[in-house]
Amino acid sequence: MEQVVRTCCQGCHPECGVLVHVKDGKITKIEGDDDHPDSRGFICIKGQVQDKFTYHPDRIKQPLKRAEERGAGKWQPISWDQALDEIAEKLTEIKDKYGPESIAAYHGTGPRTSGTSTHAFAAAIHTPNVICTDAHICYFPSIMVETLTYGSSIMMEKGPDYLNARCIMVVGANPTVSHPPRGIDIVEAQRKNGARLIVVDPRRTHLASRSDLWLQIRPGTDVALALAMMNVIIDEGLYDKDFVNKWCYGFDMLRERVQEYPPEKVAGITWIPAERIREAARLYATTKPAVMHHRVAIEHNVNTSQTIRALCNLIAITGNLDIKGGNLFISIGQLGHRAQSPNFIEKRIGSKQFPLMAGKDAPIPIVNAHLAARRAGGGHRVLRAADRIAGS
Repeated sequence: MEQVVRTCCQGCHPECGVLVHVKDGKITKIEGDDDHPDSRGFICIKGQVQDKFTYHPDRIKQPLKRAEERGAGKWQPISWDQALDEIAEKLTEIKDKYGPESIAAYHGTGPRTSGTSTHAFAAAIHTPNVICTDAHICYFPSIMVETLTYGSSIMMEKGPDYLNARCIMVVGANPTVSHPPRGIDIVEAQRKNGARLIVVDPRRTHLASRSDLWLQIRPGTDVALALAMMNVIIDEGLYDKDFVNKWCYGFDMLRERVQEYPPEKVAGITWIPAERIREAARLYATTKPAVMHHRVAIEHNVNTSQTIRALCNLIAITGNLDIKGGNLFISIGQLGHRAQSPNFIEKRIGSKQFPLMAGKDAPIPIVNAHLAARRAGGGHRVLRAADRIAGS
C-alpha cells in the first residue's frame, strides 16, 4: 500500500513543508510540498535524505543503559518504560534532596520545537535553569536587544517582510543556503518587485553575486558601518522626520554620536570605500519600503549587542518599522516565565551576572553555559583557558 504524508522537515530551523511517500510502512521518497505557504515546494539536500538517517544501521532506536563503568563503552538495551521510570525516579530524588534548581535542562541547536519543549520540561519540574549551547553567540543576543529596543524580535527569520520590500539589506547572512525559504523570498522580491539588494558580507555569496551593492566588509566591523550609514542619512536629511518625531527617543543624542563616524573614517575601519558607504545609506534610506535582515555572523564578536542596536536604529530612523515591506513586529512568546516569583528567578544561574540573559527582564531566560559548567564543577581546563583569554 502506498500513501503520501504531508508533514514538515526537521532537518533545520525553517522546517519546510514536505511530502513523504510511504510504501508498505517504509519511506521511499521525500519531496517538497508546493502547497506549503512558507517553503512553497522547496526542499534542500538535507530534507531529501532524511530517510537515510531514519534507516541508518547505526541509529539508536531504543534506550541504552550503561552496563559497566563509565568509559568502558558497554551498554545494554532496556525498555522505554524502564528508562522513563529510572529517569523520573532519579530526578525526583535529586529534586527532593537538593531542590529543583539543582537540575538544569539542556538543549542545542535544532528545529524551533527543541527549545520550546526544553523550557516546557524545565517548567514542569520547577527548575529555572535552561542551558542552550549557543545562546550567547546565536539568536538570543538578537532577541534580547531587539526586544529591549522595540518589544519584539524583527530581523531574523520572522519579522522581515521580504516579499513586499523595495529594498533589502542583508547583513552577515546567507539565507539561500542556511534558510532557503527566506532566500527564496528575497530572490522573488527582486524578480517581482524589482527590489534593490544590499549585501554586507566578506565573502561573495550567492546573494552577494545577485546584489545591486555588495559591501565586502572587514569581519567584526558591522557596527561601524551602521553608524556611518546613519551619519549620512541624518546629515543629508534622508531620515523619516515624521516617524522620528513621533516615535524615536534620543534622536538628538544619536545625531551627535554618529558625527564621530563619517564615511571617510569608517572606510579605514571596515575596508569599504567611503563612497560605497554613502551609496548604501542613500539606497536604503530612499527606497521605501526597505527591510533589514541579519543572522548570526554579526553575533560572533564582542560588539554583538551594539551592532544589533545600531541596525535597530537604522530601521527606526528610516521609518521602516512595522510597515508593509519593512520589519514587522512578531511574538516570540515568554518561554519559562509562568509563575516565576522573584525567589525563583534569583535561583537561576547567572541571574545577577547576566540580568538581561537570565534575570527577570530576559525575553527568553537562559543560563550562560560557562557559568553552568563552573557551577557543576566540570570542564575546568576549558574554563581556565577561557579565563585567561578574558583576562580574569
